[in-house]
Amino acid sequence: MGNNRKRLDNLFIVNPKIYEKKNKFIWIDKEESTIQKMICTFEHCVTNNIYFCGFVTDCSALIGLFILNKCVYDINGIKREDSLVLLDDSNSPLYCPVKVMNPRLNQSEIVVWGAGHHGSVIAEYFKDRNISISCFIDKDKNKIGKNINGAVICGLEKVEKLSAETSLIEATERHHEIDDIMVRKAPNIDCFVYDHTKEYKSIAPRKLMYLKEIVGNRKIYIYGNNEYAWQLSRCLEILDYQFSGFLAEKDQGEQIYITDEVWMTPEELLYSENYFVIVVSDVKRAAVDKLKALGLRYPNDFSPIEILSYNLLYARRNIIDTNLGHTYKQRDGMDGVTLYGKISESIYKIVVLGGSTTDGKLFPFPSWPEIMFNKIDNDRVHVYNAGVSGYTSAQELIKLIRDVVLIKPDMVIVYDGYNDTSEINACPGNYFEFAYLKKALDFARDHMNHEWDFILQDEEAENDIISPIIGNFENWLMNIEMMHAIAADRGIKFYSFLQPMLSNKTNLSREEKGILFEAENFCGLKKTSLMGKEFRSKIVSVASSHDYIYDLSDIFDDLPNIYMDICHVREEANEIIAAEILKRIDIPF
Repeated sequence: MGNNRKRLDNLFIVNPKIYEKKNKFIWIDKEESTIQKMICTFEHCVTNNIYFCGFVTDCSALIGLFILNKCVYDINGIKREDSLVLLDDSNSPLYCPVKVMNPRLNQSEIVVWGAGHHGSVIAEYFKDRNISISCFIDKDKNKIGKNINGAVICGLEKVEKLSAETSLIEATERHHEIDDIMVRKAPNIDCFVYDHTKEYKSIAPRKLMYLKEIVGNRKIYIYGNNEYAWQLSRCLEILDYQFSGFLAEKDQGEQIYITDEVWMTPEELLYSENYFVIVVSDVKRAAVDKLKALGLRYPNDFSPIEILSYNLLYARRNIIDTNLGHTYKQRDGMDGVTLYGKISESIYKIVVLGGSTTDGKLFPFPSWPEIMFNKIDNDRVHVYNAGVSGYTSAQELIKLIRDVVLIKPDMVIVYDGYNDTSEINACPGNYFEFAYLKKALDFARDHMNHEWDFILQDEEAENDIISPIIGNFENWLMNIEMMHAIAADRGIKFYSFLQPMLSNKTNLSREEKGILFEAENFCGLKKTSLMGKEFRSKIVSVASSHDYIYDLSDIFDDLPNIYMDICHVREEANEIIAAEILKRIDIPF
């Protein structure tokens, strides 16, 4: 860069105070704005390899919970002289962010090169702290003359007019090119880089929500050779998991990205015990196939980090369904249906509909329909498990019409509710709007040779159609009533069961409170949680007026640690569900 070049520093550096105290805690409470700051602080800690002891709060409802495998402590119970509370809120007396502005920055004249997104982020940061920006520089002629927070945007000619006292912030993706220009035209000016790239590569907390449930106390290995794998390893250590090393193929040799770490081949893993593998390889499918070939089972022994929540992308073949959005492929029999019992003519057929809490191929332990079949223990009874992860009552209704009626069942059991509370899955009044199907239609539209209009796929269509005003619970009830009407018309016994949900459980254990907090705040499920409470409040009167609708929302109220996440339950809970349903259905023999 030349001998007369001044230093090039990062605009933000790790707060020097962090190294002064041994015990570090991240502030947490129930305020939405604070939660977002907490997540940002957590990501900064992971990115900068800063270990923290746990969370701290003055909110009694949070004290004692475990969030992301870390305990929430009482602020009044920690020794303040030995501890540091990390909080990125300048209005709080506890204010102590992980990242602070570089003290070398000369605040008398600040110029930002880049009037795009990153420049705007810096402008807002400085505005909140009453720091003035003299001007912006950008090569886009359409931006020149405009302003950001009162600072005018200038063209490249401004560079040669900058004084030696200027501090210039390089705030674009192509900051290396800018730096070359500054070396040639203004070498005496202090330059600072807004290095946003590291923050984008940090580990999102929501990806780690279900890790404890799946891993338990096992050792963790990471199958991957990239920067993300290194970030994940640091994150696991910060969160007190037993990270034990990386997996790499023999032929990688000197290509290994991460040095000074424990490495082993996947084959060597077989000599270990009590382990779990997280796959973050750039060639994920090949890595998964390798682990399967070595006898590891998904999700018992390994999982890609994106689907730690038991989404079976790698355990079965998922397919697009033109009517239902998605289903799974079966080698034998009907897609999206798992059969319990041997095929026979003189049998009593029971078909079960539902979502992931019913799905027969989602978890490494038996589903409640399979347990129910085993409890019935009669060769004359077959159970068709038609539950598919993510299905709402609308999809169940469509599947009943399209697939189940053709089976000619003697009984249909519907076990659902949670997916209908979700703002992600449920679309009251719009039966055929499913997330997977919309993705398929959008893909088709983008790859067609000529233009087509898609119903409800653009704003004009949505404005032209008046959707019926109906609530989530009323929508669920209407679907159940229609399923019952179809079954009754064909002489099929019909039973509907509203499932229990963590959000409306009356007696939550400490572990379950932590799970609910993570789901509401890391996955944006606060509305879903409130809707779950509404479902439970309304089901009582509906169940009393519909002799085929039963309320199971209370069956886990007094049982601790039943839930794995906001709606899925452990194996022993499936035993209870099967037993409760068997009490209420009428099998003629």
